[in-house]
Amino acid sequence: MGEALGRKGLRHRLQAGANGGVKQGEREDVALRMRRWRARFRERLELIAKRYPPKIEVNLDVMADMLSAVIDGGITLSKSLAQPKHLPEQVMIHRSFVRLVFLGS
Repeated sequence: MGEALGRKGLRHRLQAGANGGVKQGEREDVALRMRRWRARFRERLELIAKRYPPKIEVNLDVMADMLSAVIDGGITLSKSLAQPKHLPEQVMIHRSFVRLVFLGS
C-alpha cells in the first residue's frame, strides 16, 4: 500500500509536517489516493456491517482510515526494526478489532 500512495518518499515528506517541500499538486494526488483506499476499505466494512451489524456505534470511514494507518504503521515498524513480521502482526490485531466491533466479545 505504501508505494501505492505515490512517489517514494512523498508519504514521509507529508508526515514530516510544515509542508516538507511537498507541492500542492503532490498533496492533492496523495489525498485522492487516500480517498480511494478509504472507499475500498469502506466497501468491505459495509458488506460486513450488512451481515453483522456493529455492536457499538462506529464510523465506517474512520475504521477504513484506521486500516490505512495500521498498514502504513506496520510498514514503518517492519522496515525500521528490520522485522518483516510486524506488518502482518499489525494487520491481524486490526482484524481482531474488527471482529470485536461486529461480533462482540
